[in-house]
Amino acid sequence: MLYSGIIEGEVQAGIFSEVPGRLLKFTVKEGDWVRKDETVAVVERSVTGMEFKPTIVKAPISGIVGIFTVNVGDVVRPDRPIGIVGKTQRVRVKINIPDKEYPLILGAKKARIYVDAYPDTVFEGIIKKRAKFANPYTAAIPLDIIIDNSKGLLIPGMFAEVHLVRKTEKDVIVVPIDVVLGRLKDRYVYIVKDGVAKKVPVRIGIVGDNEIEITDGVVEGDSLIIVGQKVVMDGDMVTVVKNKGKTHNTYEKE
Repeated sequence: MLYSGIIEGEVQAGIFSEVPGRLLKFTVKEGDWVRKDETVAVVERSVTGMEFKPTIVKAPISGIVGIFTVNVGDVVRPDRPIGIVGKTQRVRVKINIPDKEYPLILGAKKARIYVDAYPDTVFEGIIKKRAKFANPYTAAIPLDIIIDNSKGLLIPGMFAEVHLVRKTEKDVIVVPIDVVLGRLKDRYVYIVKDGVAKKVPVRIGIVGDNEIEITDGVVEGDSLIIVGQKVVMDGDMVTVVKNKGKTHNTYEKE
C-alpha cells in the first residue's frame, strides 16, 4: 500500500514569542542543541506611549534548532512561530489511511520509506501509533511511523513515499526489493530479451522485508536484471551469467 507524508522530528515544537514586537536578535544558531526554557531570541515590544524591557523567547522543549522562519528586525506575533526545535535521532512520518483501506493494513507493523534525496535507499519504519478515531472531515485514519535516523540522513520537511508492509499473498511474482527502480507511479525493472536490456514499467503490491510483489508489467519466466540494474540502460547489450543453486540470474553489461 502506497502513501505519502512529510518527515518530522519524532518530537518537535514551534518556537513562539509571548508578545508582539520586533525581533532584536537570536542567541543561538540553526543546528544548535538547546535545553527546554533556554533563551533562543530577544524581542523588543513596542507600544506607543509605553516602555518595556526586551522580552526573551524560550525553547519550548529540548532539542536541535531546526530552522528560524523570521529574520532579525522582523515583526513577530504570538500566534506565529519564529522557528522550530525538535529531536531528530529518530524521525516520523504521519500518513492518512482512507477508511476503505484501513482493514487492509490492520496487520501491518512495518513500513519502507523512500525520499527523493536518496532514491536508491530504503529506510525502515515501524508503525508507532494508530489513531482511535478517523478524521471527522476526511474520514481518513492517521498513522504515525517512526524511522531510525541515527545517521542524520533524513531532515524534517522532506517529502516521503511510504510503503506499508502488510499481509502475505501466495502465488504472486516476488523479486528482490532493490530490483524495482524508480519512485511513486514511475516504477520499473530491467529485463533481458534477446541479449538486450529492456526497461519495463511495473506496478507493485505488497512490500516484504527483502522482497517486493510485482502485480503488473512482468510475467513468470521473464529474465530480470538483479545485479547491475542501477547502471544498465535501456537497449544495452548484456551477457547472462548463471548462478548455480539460485533461482535468479545475474547479468553483466558488455
